[in-house]
This record gives sequence, structure tokens and C-alpha cells, in this order.
Amino acid sequence: MLQRLKGTALGRQARSVVLRARRHAYPRPEVASVQAVSLEAEHLHVLVRFPGIGDLDPAGLAPFARLEYADRSLREEVPSEVMRMRLDQANDGTRSLTALLSLPSPTLGIPRALVVGDRTGHLPGTSVPLGEPELTRLARQSLEGYTPAEADAAYDAWFRSHRATPRQLEAQRREAARWDDGPLYSVVVPLYHTPVPYLVEMAESVLGQTYPRLELVMVNSTPQDADMSREVARIAAADARVTVVTLDHNLGISKNTEAGVKAAKGDWIAFFDHDDVLEPNILFEYAMRVREDPSTDMIYCDEDLLVDGTYRRPAFKSDWSLVQEETNNYVCHMLTIRRELVDGFYSRYDGAQDHRLTLVAGSKARHVGHVPKVLYHWRAHPGSTADSAVAKAESFEAGRLAIEDHLGDLGLPAKVESIPTMPHCYRFMLDFPEPPLVSAVVMGMDQPAADARAQGLRDILTWPNLELIPQIGTLGEGYADCVNEGVARATGDYVLVVASDVVVQSPDLAEQLLSLAMRRGHAIAGTKVLCPDGTIQCAGMTLQSEGAVPIGRFLESFYGTGKGYLVLPHDLSAVSGECVLFRQEVFQTVGGAVSGLDETNWSVALCIQAGRLGLGTCIAPMAHVARCLPPAAAPFDDEEAKAWGRQQERLLKMFPAEFRTRDPYYSASWSSDGLFRLRGDED
Repeated sequence: MLQRLKGTALGRQARSVVLRARRHAYPRPEVASVQAVSLEAEHLHVLVRFPGIGDLDPAGLAPFARLEYADRSLREEVPSEVMRMRLDQANDGTRSLTALLSLPSPTLGIPRALVVGDRTGHLPGTSVPLGEPELTRLARQSLEGYTPAEADAAYDAWFRSHRATPRQLEAQRREAARWDDGPLYSVVVPLYHTPVPYLVEMAESVLGQTYPRLELVMVNSTPQDADMSREVARIAAADARVTVVTLDHNLGISKNTEAGVKAAKGDWIAFFDHDDVLEPNILFEYAMRVREDPSTDMIYCDEDLLVDGTYRRPAFKSDWSLVQEETNNYVCHMLTIRRELVDGFYSRYDGAQDHRLTLVAGSKARHVGHVPKVLYHWRAHPGSTADSAVAKAESFEAGRLAIEDHLGDLGLPAKVESIPTMPHCYRFMLDFPEPPLVSAVVMGMDQPAADARAQGLRDILTWPNLELIPQIGTLGEGYADCVNEGVARATGDYVLVVASDVVVQSPDLAEQLLSLAMRRGHAIAGTKVLCPDGTIQCAGMTLQSEGAVPIGRFLESFYGTGKGYLVLPHDLSAVSGECVLFRQEVFQTVGGAVSGLDETNWSVALCIQAGRLGLGTCIAPMAHVARCLPPAAAPFDDEEAKAWGRQQERLLKMFPAEFRTRDPYYSASWSSDGLFRLRGDED
């Protein structure tokens, strides 16, 4: 097969193929999947994923990699310098190995397998050329290496080129000086054996703000630390904006913080860690948000880590999502709350006290502001939470309690549990004492297929109050009309639509989706859609200037990028339509599915229309459905690419405002391809 590609237009244009997973020859239950192969400038590239590797150490495996051929007597050793390997760990603790091989085209014929250690990935003899749009995306990610923003070594230079310039900072000082009605910001900092160099840098970053109306409230909980206390006194004597609260002894982080809040005089309370650093324009940016929207009651910004003078691991955040905050404290820094919304401080939340504050204030706030700029630097050093999640392991249970109590306060009793492989991350499932009726519109290519798929769905789902509606549903531009026909027969308050080419894999899918769609201010919940090889086809959609873009395409299903964005529930602008649950009332209000949209994009229109009614969309990434493409199919061929383009043109014409503005739930600092890279000039 590869020999036939040589010298052809297909080979010269570096066409790639996606190959189906095949069981390997060794007596193991796991499946090794060959994810991509290409012939590029007479070079062979192979990407193979080996799941379930246990405690295997990949570091020593590259010297033992080899290619095998149809003639079993022929083998070709793979030099270690042309093999790259990545170790991944899923939520359930299972570990998988991804191997990428790149070397000159072999001279021994057509390779039939890549062997790494005792694991074999077979190379099937059939292939399907991809269309150019999909080839470009797959090649960039799989064959040239994938680096999300938080792991990109270029981030330090990227940040330094994007931060406010000295000229901009001076302009901010002049602008802020003209504001006679600016609020007072109290920056509260609990101190605990703070190293003097960190203390000095922290204080200077507060007192050097371009916005002048501030006070720095330092709470000294370790007055016996003579060096630290001496420096605290010096800082206070040098600037009248500094207030010092000295405690007799350490009361714990919650009560220490409470003492600072009681002494603060500000209209707003900002919570700042004792060893971190602020950008000089953070309070100016916050004050601007309040001036633009006086209903703002809470504000936060993007952040990164400061490691020995280098900026690393940016946390680019979405706009406010209470659902996402209920799975992990993604808001984190610099949390700033209007004084009257600052809740009490309780020692039971020590280690997660800021998470508790965010949940309580965020659920009461008229508006939550997000400044999508990196303005906070979380210093990583031994013993800090930034350096290691296990450094403050007691905060795990405190975070779980904060979420559980918050949901109880909202009248939403739920079971909340920690995710063992994701520190400080949680999942919840609401209790349903009176399960609402869910009408499941199950698509099939013909009536017998629809009937069989509907019965199969009943066998899979654990939801007790289910109405099955088998519906003939062909894929393509007529799909939305099929959705309307099926929903017209539904009697439930909630409708679940399942496309004809996906298989539901999560028995509790209805419970997961209802836990989101039933929430106040929400109406729609979708799932993560997987490719046949287990990688992601779509984990929601981001609205970009070129149209609706699938998020996370071809990444591993449990890839941890974007602070759990591909794993944890959260708000987003739209979900794909292969498997989606929505409120029947909202569907009818907007006039149903827009005719002419396909199985992916009909729900994009529905989500945008619901958003115009003030109702949000969420995704439950742990609820899985998988595409079941026929063996000869590829994600895009030329005709499919043209059809996709027509769909996007129609969405852009229908909803120009939504596609022109920044997507609030996908950071503008991420690449526009939905893959969480650093955004470059080409974006």
C-alpha cells in the first residue's frame, strides 16, 4: 500500500490515512489502535496507541521498537531517535502509551506492524485518503506533535509580548486619576512564615498598581517570625495604604482571612496569597469592568505559574460558569468580591475557603466579570499548592464539602465525590426523587433499524422514566427535519435525541445530562462524541469567526488540557447534535430545529437561539457516545468538506453577532482550531 503511494500525487501531497483498530497478536485483552499513518516526502510516519500498559516504564522501550513485515523473517529495528512516546493516565487510573515513529520509507516492503516492547500495533492493508482540511488538522496535531498552551515552552515569551507595555501602564495611571468615583479595593493577604523576598515582591506588586484607590491588608499570623514581622512593619511605615493585623497565633487560613476582611475598609475585597505576584494593571482592569457594568459583584482573571522567574502553565479561563466551578475551583485567582457578598468564614473549609467563597458569591451575584488576561502569577515553590496538588491534601475533602454544601443551599441535594486521578476536581450527580419523563428520539436509517436502536437504548440506560420514539433519520442536510418529526411525537418535558450513527456508552447518560439541563438558567446539555478509535470527535463546539469548530478533535478522550475542559462538566456556547438533551418548552419556543442543518449543526443553532433567551448550554464530557462509521469511511472527504462549509455559511448568516464576538466559554488566548494551543498571529 505504501509502495503504491510513492511517486503519486497522493504521496507528494502528503496525504494521510486513518486506520481502524486491530487486535494485536499477543494474548492480551487490550486493543492497540493505529491512529495515523502518512507518507510525507518519502518518509513514513506511524502513530500507535497501546492501552492498558499497567506499570510499564516507557523510558526504556524505544531501543526495543521494530517494524515487522508480511515475511515474518524480515524485521527492521527502529532507532530510538526517531521514536517519540507519551504516557497518559485516564480518570480510572489506567495508563496508555502513545508512540510516534518517523523514519525514511522502509526498503523491505510494506510494514505490517509496529512492535514496542511486547506490544504490537498492526498496520492494516486498507487505507482511506483524507480531504485536505482534515489532513491539515490531523497532521499538525498527530504527526508534528501536539502541545497545549499550558505545556508550551514558548509561553514565557508569549506572555511577555502580550502583557501591558510601560506606555499603556502610564496611560492607565492618567486615566484612573480622572476617576473621582472609583471604588476602594482592599487586598487581603494572610501571612504565615512568609519568606521575606516573597513578601517584598508581593507587597510591591500591590502598591505599584496603576489604579490608586487601594489598601493592602496584611494579617500576620506568625508574629514570632522576627524577620517577617520586621519587614511587615517596614512596609507599613513606608505607605499609608497598608494596614497590618497582628494575631496572637495562627487561627487557620479561614479565620486569618476573616480577621483581614473585618479590618478592611474597601468596597471590594480581593483575596491574595502571601507569596504570589500581581501584574501592575490588574486593579485597573477590574475597575474598568465595574465601570462598564455596575451590576458586577464578583471578578476574576486568567493566571499562570511563576517558577524561578519564568512564566509557565497558563490557566486560560472561560467566562463565569457556576457548573464548572462546582467541579473545580477554576476561578481561583484573583478572586475579588463586592463586600456585601463576602460570606462567613468557616474552618471546615480550610484549604478550600476560596472555593466556598466563590460558590456562594457567584450564585448570588447579579453579574460575574472575567478579565481574559493573565494578570496573576501563582508562585510555585516547595510546599505551595501551585507546586504540587498533594502539598495541601487536606483541601481535597474541604473542596468536596464546599460543593456539597453549596448544592444543598440551592435546594439541589446531590452526591459529590472526588476524582482520584484529578486532584481538587469533583463530579456530582443530582438526586431525582421524582424523575421527570424523558422522551428519547432514537434515529435509525430505516424503521426496523430505529426500532432496534430504541430497544437497545432502553437496555443501556438506567433512567427509570423513559419514553422511546423510534424515528427514521438520515444523515446530512435533511437531519433537522427528522428531529422535528420525532420531537412532535414526544410528550416528555425533556427530549433526548440520539443520531443513527452513534452508540451510547454511558448507562447514566440521562442522569448526567439532566443534572445540567434542569439547572436554573440552562436548557440544553450535550455529550462528548468519540471516534471509533476512542479519540475525540467533538467535545462541544466553539463559535469562531470561520464558523462552529469542534473542540478537542482527535485528542485522547481523557486528555487533561484546559484545566479539565475535556473531562469535567461546564458551560459552553454550543454542543454537537449527535446526542443532546433539551427542554421541550424551549425547543418549541424557538420554533424547533432549523431545516437544512445536519446531525452536528442543528443543535448549534438551537444552542444559540436558547442563548438569546438567556438560557445556557452545558456539556457532560463523562457521558460518552461513540461514532460507528463504516470501515471505509473517513472523517472528511472532499464532498463532506464542501457540505460542512455550506453548513457553516448558513450558521454565519443566521447568527452573525455570535460568530463575530469572542466565545465566552473558549478562551481567546487558545488557538481557533479548538485544540487549546497558544493563539498565534495566524489565528
